[in-house]
Amino acid sequence: MQFIDVFERYLSSFDESKKLTACRNHVVTILTKTAHISRATVVAKAIGFCYFNARLTGALGVTGIVLKEGLPGKGQNLHRIMGLAAADYCNDWEMGKIERIDSYIENAIDELETAGILEIRKEEEIQSLKNQSLHLLSWFARALPKLKETLDLKTIKCLSEVQIIDFKTRIWGVPDLIIEDKEQRKGIVIEWKSYPNVQKVDVIQSFVYSILEAIRLGYNDLLSLEEAIAPYDISNTKVANLIIRPTGLYSRHKALSSILGSKIAYYEPDYMRKLIRAILVMAYHFAILVAEPETYVGSRKALERVCSIERKYGDKTVKIQVHRYGPKEVFGIKIHRGYPMGRHDKYPCKVCPYSDTNSPLTETLGFGECRMYFGKLPGSEKTKFERLLWKFRFNVYKQSERSMLLYKGLHDASNFYGSIKEFIDAAKNGPLEVDENGDIKILDRESPCFNLRVNYNNSLRHEAKTVVDIYKIKYIFTATEGLVLSKPVKEVEVETREGLHTLCLPRERKPILVSFVEPHVTSITHAVGLFARIGLVAMPGEKIGQIKCDGNEVCLLITPISPYLRYPFHLFKRYYKALNLDEVIVTEVDADLTYIDLRTLHALQTKVEQAKLDTTQKEYLTKFLINALKSISERASVSKI
Repeated sequence: MQFIDVFERYLSSFDESKKLTACRNHVVTILTKTAHISRATVVAKAIGFCYFNARLTGALGVTGIVLKEGLPGKGQNLHRIMGLAAADYCNDWEMGKIERIDSYIENAIDELETAGILEIRKEEEIQSLKNQSLHLLSWFARALPKLKETLDLKTIKCLSEVQIIDFKTRIWGVPDLIIEDKEQRKGIVIEWKSYPNVQKVDVIQSFVYSILEAIRLGYNDLLSLEEAIAPYDISNTKVANLIIRPTGLYSRHKALSSILGSKIAYYEPDYMRKLIRAILVMAYHFAILVAEPETYVGSRKALERVCSIERKYGDKTVKIQVHRYGPKEVFGIKIHRGYPMGRHDKYPCKVCPYSDTNSPLTETLGFGECRMYFGKLPGSEKTKFERLLWKFRFNVYKQSERSMLLYKGLHDASNFYGSIKEFIDAAKNGPLEVDENGDIKILDRESPCFNLRVNYNNSLRHEAKTVVDIYKIKYIFTATEGLVLSKPVKEVEVETREGLHTLCLPRERKPILVSFVEPHVTSITHAVGLFARIGLVAMPGEKIGQIKCDGNEVCLLITPISPYLRYPFHLFKRYYKALNLDEVIVTEVDADLTYIDLRTLHALQTKVEQAKLDTTQKEYLTKFLINALKSISERASVSKI
């Protein structure tokens, strides 16, 4: 049973009269082919906290003063320290050469301070971070032997903040720490929490990460994944999850009950399987919300027509589209929802930063972001200005899909061959082309490069092309963030210096994905890696600093893509040591920064609402935006990636 079948079954729950067959077929087609993907944190919020809060943050770019995800701060600093310290401690423990626990915290802080990555400077704040980190690492150190024994792990590696992008489940997530036994295909996902009271959203998030880790380990269909995470004989668990907080350990996974004691209400296997399916449905739901039907099934209106059913809202009957309808329950799992059109003094509204109760907008508008976007009945008429901003948003979503196209192509191509290594070996025989269905064909060789072309034969004719090649890690800088990669030079690369960047090498200053060639991982987008950029290309005999390229190799200097992405280089050094691998795949990819555009559109709508423009001013602004939208659409229609 494939993951996508879960969403089709969910849609079937609306189909009392068996009239939605065409709807289900169209939706499955879109979700199979689109490059849209949902963030793990957004999926967890939708199930564990509030569906509308998740939509605001995931699809509309709304940020609040309470939510600091991805921003510098104490929580981020704590995770950075733990990312280095826990991986070092765990891998040293596995080799039988651990030092004092506090030395791992001190070494991590020293490394981050020397690099200028910690966002604080006050001594009392650093001392507070040391104390918090020491509490977490101490709990981890106590738990590690028991975890290894409980899941019967043999040889383990600990990896911090591995970015896992999976297009089968439509989930993109970064677990805090993974304890992995690759030979037995077993793993434990660890989440650090800086606060003592674990929330439901934290528990759901740990299960989302368990799904990603199971897929990384090769459990690539629904039944094998459920058996890995939630077997009916719980002693056969392959993937479990654990939350570590300052006051101790916490998990709802029943496989860890012997470690945590009997006071926790553990999830039974049946419930965990329902939760897995609910997570998948929500991930697909958020992907379909931003997908453009015209690209894949011809017409948005035609899709909405076959997917429409009637629902009662009070004394009114309105039409909804089942594929876009925010679920209240999925396979017996209740989906938390606030009250956009009602009172905001109940949970979850009373703690949500976007409700009338808490939002700063309430002072000027009389309502918060949630009511502004969702406080109308389905089908209610939007103003011309609102409709225009939604057109802009779908242009942003379209650009986001273009940005993710190469990632999906890499995912589908390596999955097609069953391993990263076999994918590269196939590419050596000729350029590869992958289509929107994930099918592969080898093209006539146009150059000696290992090319991957992603060709979407749809109305937008999406097309992307990149060079994929294997490099060896030649040198990792210890004092600064950077590394040097090398590969044997090809004949064409020594014939001329001018055409190299367009032939077989990534282009300087372009974003790239550097992924380890892990034998047990099927997809490049599941592999341990690094998002960076090409700082310099060096030919045979040339130097990168003091590092000289030999006479038979070409070298790349890999540097952070921005000052905010320096921390992953410190993790990469640990990956290199833990995995004991020196081969990586380098692929030129796009950077998906469309969340900035979404935040800009949200800010524009908010300011216009607050400014209370008169009719003439609104008409002038609307005309200006219409012209801007036309210009953007014209440029997009003729551009190719």
